[in-house]
Amino acid sequence: MGPVMLRGSRIEVAATVPLSQQGISGNGTVPPPKTPHTVRDALQVLDDFEDKLLASTKKYTSPTKSSSKVRQFLTKDSNIRAFTAWDMDERLIEVEAQFKQMKEVMNVSLKDKTHMEEVIELAKARANDLERDRCRLDEKNTALQTELDLMRQQMTTLTVDLDQERRSHRYELEDHERAHRIQLEELQKALNDNTQRLERQHQEELEALRRQHRAETEQEKHQNARELEVLKARLGSEQQDLAKILKDRDYEIQDFRGQIETLNSDLDLERTQKGHLQKQLDDLIGTNATLEGTIRSLKAQLSFLESGQKAQSDSFAEMEARMQVALKNADDARQKLIKEETERRVLFNKYQELKGNIRVMCRVRPVLESSEGTVAELDYPDEKTSSQISVKGPEVKNALGKASAKLYPFEFDRVFTPQVHNEEIFDEISQLVQSALDGYNVCIFCYGQTGSGKTYTMSSADGVIPRATKMIYETVNKLKEKSWTYTMEGSFIEVYNEELNDLLTPAKEQDSKNKPEIKHDEIRKTTTVVNCKTVTLDSENTVELMLNEAQKNRSVAATKSNEQSSRSHSVFTLKLAGENSATHERCEGTLNLVDLAGSERLKQSGAEGDRMKETQNINTSLKSLGDVIEALGTGRHVPYRNSKLTYLLRYSLGGNSKTLMFVMVSPLEAHLNETLSSLRFATKVHNTHIGTAKSTKKSKGDS
Repeated sequence: MGPVMLRGSRIEVAATVPLSQQGISGNGTVPPPKTPHTVRDALQVLDDFEDKLLASTKKYTSPTKSSSKVRQFLTKDSNIRAFTAWDMDERLIEVEAQFKQMKEVMNVSLKDKTHMEEVIELAKARANDLERDRCRLDEKNTALQTELDLMRQQMTTLTVDLDQERRSHRYELEDHERAHRIQLEELQKALNDNTQRLERQHQEELEALRRQHRAETEQEKHQNARELEVLKARLGSEQQDLAKILKDRDYEIQDFRGQIETLNSDLDLERTQKGHLQKQLDDLIGTNATLEGTIRSLKAQLSFLESGQKAQSDSFAEMEARMQVALKNADDARQKLIKEETERRVLFNKYQELKGNIRVMCRVRPVLESSEGTVAELDYPDEKTSSQISVKGPEVKNALGKASAKLYPFEFDRVFTPQVHNEEIFDEISQLVQSALDGYNVCIFCYGQTGSGKTYTMSSADGVIPRATKMIYETVNKLKEKSWTYTMEGSFIEVYNEELNDLLTPAKEQDSKNKPEIKHDEIRKTTTVVNCKTVTLDSENTVELMLNEAQKNRSVAATKSNEQSSRSHSVFTLKLAGENSATHERCEGTLNLVDLAGSERLKQSGAEGDRMKETQNINTSLKSLGDVIEALGTGRHVPYRNSKLTYLLRYSLGGNSKTLMFVMVSPLEAHLNETLSSLRFATKVHNTHIGTAKSTKKSKGDS
């Protein structure tokens, strides 16, 4: 039996107890005791441990009793008997360690108990505070209830007073109403009396005015009869004067035609001379190239011939002199050709001025399909000049029931029949394109109802725009021989619902804050559109790509009149800047090619919603264009700002420009009213004179 230690009131015995019975693992480590939750649990653990320890010691022999079993010696050579265990001290130390751990657990539990008691004390204090707050709130609630009862009593008193005031006010209102009714009856009676008196007075005055009016009417009849006689006499005199003026005008027209024929012959002569000079220049250029080759050959042989005979040296000097003469002749011919080009420009534009700075040409589109409808009766009486067209109007019955149709004759600078192609049309207007190269502002626009062929004439593959750019490139290349060099820039603007859009930029890429804006230069008489893409036109392919891009971005829609109706005006602007390196002369011209949106009547087009708004804006801008042209002819204020279209074309419609209007008409009888309306508008434009156009030319020192 191991040693027994008395600690406090408990007995601790250190005995040789097997590890498995003491709860100790085989490797000699003592497992940590379970932490008791309360002091009572800790004491119970200690009691259980003590019972196990006492039970284990009973297995060994007490010191006062001897074992009946005889112990064997440890070895055959030793007198030491076998022993139960040698580790009693180590086991005792382990038990003491476990006891210390259990004591620490008890101390922690005691501290937790103290802490819990403090928490309970705090909770009791908080409960006391809450109880005091509840008592205070009960007192406040009692006071508020007392105040509420007092307010209810006051409200009852005020309600009684209000009812009394209402009754008093109602009595006063009834008294006032009775007084007002009596006063109103008196005023009504006075008004009736006054009205009857005024009616009698008015009847008397009206009768007097009737008598006076009859007398004045008789007097005016006699006076009008006398004035009518005077006007008839004056009309007869004016008719005679007018006949004389018309006769003088016929003589003037004949004189102008004679001058035009003379200028045509002069122009043909100049063209012939130009051809001869061009041929001479080509010959001289070839001779110059030959002479330059000869010079190079002679210079190569110069070192060999220096030691030769005197005759060879004289021959070389003679050839050198002949070469210098040939070069001088070539330079003289070149200078003469440059001078002839300047004179040609002057004569050419004088000829254009005689033809008028506003010209009107008419084109009748062909019938596309037999199913389009009945063809109207159109006649072209003047086959020699092709300048007249007659339209047979709709049949109208007179009072006797007889049907008759009126014939409407029109005369323009040129009328193109349905059989004419775009090539012949461009040949007629190519002279205006040449004027743009000479430094003038030129505007060519197509006017007419929707579906009359405007876009086909202007923007088709063989239309005016592609042919004009092709002609410009060819002419620019020829003018290089005369020391002229040109730069060209193009832009494409759309006027849609009185707003400017850049047709060279897709709508999704355009900045809504930086819309295209029109800027005019009052000094240079030029127009620039800012926030608009400008393309340098260095080849015909660039022009074709630009036209395709613009056609994709243009606003079109279907109407009852046309499945692909243009819903906007498109303006192709080509700016030409030329400079002559020999004379240091510069010129700047602008060519505006305008495809107007189709004019149409709302009733015929069946436009609704957005289409109706587009049609209204189109018709408004076309009316503004007519007003501008009419104002230019009369010399009064020109309302350019009435629409974005006229404001954009300000310097291409005024006196500093050459303008050509194509009126496009449909051959169908269903469109007869629109055809007559378009031809009347074209006649008004044809009778307009805007003065003499001026070219934009600068010397070297000008900015």
